[in-house]
Amino acid sequence: MLRVVAVLLVVGVMVYAFVDCVRADARDLRGLPRPAWLLVILVPLVGALAYLVAGRPVHTTDEPAARPLAPDDDPEFLRRLDLERRRRKADEERRRRQRERGEEGPKDKSGPEGEDQAGHPA
Repeated sequence: MLRVVAVLLVVGVMVYAFVDCVRADARDLRGLPRPAWLLVILVPLVGALAYLVAGRPVHTTDEPAARPLAPDDDPEFLRRLDLERRRRKADEERRRRQRERGEEGPKDKSGPEGEDQAGHPA
């Protein structure tokens, strides 16, 4: 039973290394060209481990992985939200002042007196 598990483990590591080598960009492989690494991987366990340690591409980036921001984490979204809120508040304040002074908003000159644009009585 232990031998079966050991053989399955070795085959699994070899298959993983083989697939990883085939899928990796050939320019990123270290040490040897892809065909050479594929031959090395076929050496049971030692070849696959050699590839995983010495040949596998190293993915190091200085910048963190980009992730989408939630709306409440996005400063641009919050800025636009604040500007919209301020604009609405200013519009409401302007309308309130006009009502207090007894003024009406700008009249629509497109329709006859006492009708809106659709021709309905105002």
